[in-house]
Amino acid sequence: MIVQGRDKLCEQVDEITGAKVWGLFTDIDVQLGERVFVFTMDRELQNGNR
Repeated sequence: MIVQGRDKLCEQVDEITGAKVWGLFTDIDVQLGERVFVFTMDRELQNGNR
């Protein structure tokens, strides 16, 4: 499911943060039903500043 929407998701994060997404990693805990997304960016983001 992530593979199908990966490009769109990265584009949206680019637009929101003003930084380029270099990578997207995800993991799922099937027992708890929790999912974690980790984005690697072209620069550090702090305090919500673009």
